[in-house]
Amino acid sequence: MIKKSLTTIGEIELKKRWRKDEHANGYCADHYIIKKHSNRAIKCEIQVRTLTHDLWAVFTHYESYKSNERVENSRADEIKNYSRLMDVSDYYAKLIKDRKIQEANEFHKKNSPVDSHNNILTVDELQEILFEEEATISKSKIDVIKLCDLLRGLSTYQIFTLNDLKETLGNAPFKSALLEIISEVNKEKGTEHKMDILDAFPIIFKCRNTNKTEFRNGDITRSMRIIIKGYVSAWKLEMEINDRIDNITFERDDSE
Repeated sequence: MIKKSLTTIGEIELKKRWRKDEHANGYCADHYIIKKHSNRAIKCEIQVRTLTHDLWAVFTHYESYKSNERVENSRADEIKNYSRLMDVSDYYAKLIKDRKIQEANEFHKKNSPVDSHNNILTVDELQEILFEEEATISKSKIDVIKLCDLLRGLSTYQIFTLNDLKETLGNAPFKSALLEIISEVNKEKGTEHKMDILDAFPIIFKCRNTNKTEFRNGDITRSMRIIIKGYVSAWKLEMEINDRIDNITFERDDSE
């Protein structure tokens, strides 16, 4: 994923893969070097680690990195044991993630027509195609949990295979019209949230099922524009309501 994200910038190579048993204090991360295509003399280093090990790095930054003093053995053991604990956390996080992915894949397959089973869309394929789309249509990120929810939702919109999804997302005229309407709605006053194309995926799928012929031909009719604007406005209103709920303050009642 790192290489796919950054290959347009430059050449990427793995410099060092640190693991807790290789580093005195339990440091754990992958270090990558990126050399710019246009000038290989220009390079930078990217350090990649899990969220839990990033938390470890925040808590132990001074003792394990900045301090010029020798760390006492007892404190050094604490730091390294903390790193080991992060490994346990990562292990169980991966177990939960893998289980959610498996359940989403099985749910999608169960709800798809039998003749689609050989080409059924999976979470991994969904992530792959959204990653390709992301570079041109959105700056937002989708985590695994959202991917699993999205895959489950695709069954509702009768999008079962990778080809179904590519055909839907590859409709350039519709996508252009949708982005135009999103831009208009985002200029309106109300919520601070800004909608992007990934938020609008359900709109694409619903419009596809409303009139598949028009959608497939790239015909953006007046009625379809009304449908799109209605969905986008509803999303905007929902975000505004959520903002107001978040800003509600409750006064403490001390009368009792």
